[in-house]
Amino acid sequence: MPSPLPGAPLSGATPSPGTLQAIRTSYLFDGERSYGPSTVLLSGSTVEDVLPGHAQLPAHISVSDHGPGSCLLPGLIDPHTHLCLNAGAAPFVHLEQSDDATVLSEAQQAASRALRAGITTVRDLGDRSFLSLALRRLGDGTAQMPEILTAGPPLTSVGGHCHSMGGAVEGQHALRAGVQERSRRGCHTVKVMASGGVLTHGSLPFRPQFTSAELRSVVAESHKHGLLTAAHAHDDRSILLAVRAGFDSVEHADFFTSDGVVPNLATIAAMAERGTYACITLGVIPGAPPLPDFISHRLPAITALTRLMHEEGVQLLAGSDAGIGPSKPHDVLPHTLAAFVAAGIQPTHALHLATMRAATALQLTPRRGYIARGAHADLLAVAGDPTQDIGALRNVLAVYRGGLLVHLAPARHTPGPAR
Repeated sequence: MPSPLPGAPLSGATPSPGTLQAIRTSYLFDGERSYGPSTVLLSGSTVEDVLPGHAQLPAHISVSDHGPGSCLLPGLIDPHTHLCLNAGAAPFVHLEQSDDATVLSEAQQAASRALRAGITTVRDLGDRSFLSLALRRLGDGTAQMPEILTAGPPLTSVGGHCHSMGGAVEGQHALRAGVQERSRRGCHTVKVMASGGVLTHGSLPFRPQFTSAELRSVVAESHKHGLLTAAHAHDDRSILLAVRAGFDSVEHADFFTSDGVVPNLATIAAMAERGTYACITLGVIPGAPPLPDFISHRLPAITALTRLMHEEGVQLLAGSDAGIGPSKPHDVLPHTLAAFVAAGIQPTHALHLATMRAATALQLTPRRGYIARGAHADLLAVAGDPTQDIGALRNVLAVYRGGLLVHLAPARHTPGPAR
């Protein structure tokens, strides 16, 4: 079983520290390894213990047994999402035409949708007017939204990718000032558009937007303030500039050219050597309207690239990029993990990417991303064993946020008597 590390009502209250409950399933994935029948004991919002089998428990402990074939795993972590984008046909147009109150209300619905899918932590990598911070404040003290990590409006060039979100800057002084503002406001990450993008008119995704010196200044200032750094980068040159500048993660990292995807093994080796995380944003809802042709035609090549980077030792992350279109709603992350499995990555490792690996990359360990004594009780119960069939992630039975049951599939939930 996992080594120790240094049924509740559907309400907004946090369980009191002394409240004891147990969760029983046929399988357990702890964030790294899988086990057979297990009982997880919770004390308030914390994992108290992890027991093999379905052991006898004192009568005062409430037991929830999710039934034969069920699996318990840590709540999923999405390191790349956009809660302020509505996943519609023209999300950026909708954002520009909507007032802050509308955007905030829709973002709250998006966060709730993610939570119902078992996504208990999200990192928002691009909003407008720092609305993800306002959304996080709405969720403070309740369990009705995921843990929200924020970046605010992404820093971009004047007229550059996502400039309509309000983060356009020019020169090192303005870049450092942008970092300082995000630190003062309480952001978790500084997001920089190192290259252009696909969804902004006039922006080219295979062309850098900032110089090496400018990117280095962002990293130095961010790390001075204790903030993580994430660089949106599509083309080889922008990826390499971000890696050499010391960014903690490169988002997309898909080696776009004007007519395809052309991996550069030297750049990939540099990512592996430096330990730079590559957050690959695969995964779409089957049958939904496709992403723009520029992206959708490249998806098979990005899938092959994902496998290549994994084989070359790059530390991958699985990000959804949720919100950018109808095929990427805010509960799409299970399909992202299925796309990683389709790329040749084992289901257990794909689950690791969305739990312990993501928690490590986002500096959330040792409290999140795993199931062991002392961990925060953000948990997901599903029907089936996702270490064998990643599709089981879509069969959600229950979601626990800080030990509180926040989503339940009543047909499968069988709360047992205390025993």
